[in-house]
Amino acid sequence: MAAARELKQAVTGADTVVIGCRHPLGFILRVHDKIERSEPVLGGGFRMEPQFRPTGHAITIYGTAREPGKDAKTMIRNGAALTFGIPKDFWERYKEENKGSPILENGILFEESSEARAADKAKEFKNMRHGLEPLKGSDDPRIPKSTNPAVSNIEARVDED
Repeated sequence: MAAARELKQAVTGADTVVIGCRHPLGFILRVHDKIERSEPVLGGGFRMEPQFRPTGHAITIYGTAREPGKDAKTMIRNGAALTFGIPKDFWERYKEENKGSPILENGILFEESSEARAADKAKEFKNMRHGLEPLKGSDDPRIPKSTNPAVSNIEARVDED
């Protein structure tokens, strides 16, 4: 975790990007080095296998969740938490190592060059569901419905005073 603190220092200029995160909890991004290591094979002998080891660099990307009664840790625009000052070369390497990942393909994590552009991009994704939004009452499609007529559906509790 010490490495994550190392890279949290403010980096500014054209070599940084703003990362938008629509996931409530955020992420810790890491990049890896590929090494070849020998692995024993059943029956004797060895074969060379690739292994990926963390470089020690990690960057915290904040999510949209916040503690009740406290301010968010970062700026939130159009449903996305914006993390500033992420080194562009780190982000490009992360994207290369994680191409095809649903968090990148579905816009849960995205990059832009400025706050205004990141807020505009977040607006594009605002109505795209990712499954981690708060439930929206009894008509939310994620709430299970009973298929057995003898069992009622899940409903909100109503306190009678």
